[in-house]
Amino acid sequence: MVYFFTRWKDLESFERKLSLAILISLFFGAYLAPNDSNIDWGTRYLSWLIVPAVVLFFSKKNSEKVPTSIWILTGILFLVTLFFSKIYLLTQEKLSREYVKYNEFLLESNPDIYLTMDPSVSALFGQEILHKKVMRIEDTEDLPRLIRTLSSRKGSISLVRYEPVTLSLLQTLKKNDSEKLGTEVENWFIGSGWKRISKETLEKIEILKFAHN
Repeated sequence: MVYFFTRWKDLESFERKLSLAILISLFFGAYLAPNDSNIDWGTRYLSWLIVPAVVLFFSKKNSEKVPTSIWILTGILFLVTLFFSKIYLLTQEKLSREYVKYNEFLLESNPDIYLTMDPSVSALFGQEILHKKVMRIEDTEDLPRLIRTLSSRKGSISLVRYEPVTLSLLQTLKKNDSEKLGTEVENWFIGSGWKRISKETLEKIEILKFAHN
């Protein structure tokens, strides 16, 4: 794009319009698109611009005037793009395997109700959250309502949370009340006659399963 703007006066009308369209789209894409900090941010919102850029760059008239150095630079940038695309795909593949592992671990517990204190843990349920009863409490103010809901209930409940070491690490990085909240919930279960029938841990996640007859 920089190359074409340096020879703006030599461009035909359609080439100028196409160049301006690309530039305006880049600006609005970067300014208005939501930045959720994902690695594929640019891929999702800006990748379509490769189409007008290719049309502009490889048109018959322009291809004859493009210096060799620009072609070499284009090739290098293409290889760099392939390199980062490979890193992205490998990262996504690893994340997918991790997600499947934790998802299967959660579903094996198979209680009547799942209870979590952290949104990132809730996300591990994936689409299964639509078919399972999953409750999430965010702070201690939710405890009275939770107690009223569960006090007369019978069956099984799995308390899903980060294991202590991971939770301590998270607390050093950001303010997180999950540990205190999880302890209070666990104490309430035990004090209200719920029996802990199992405790399972998979790396960063642990599940405490309680039953009440």
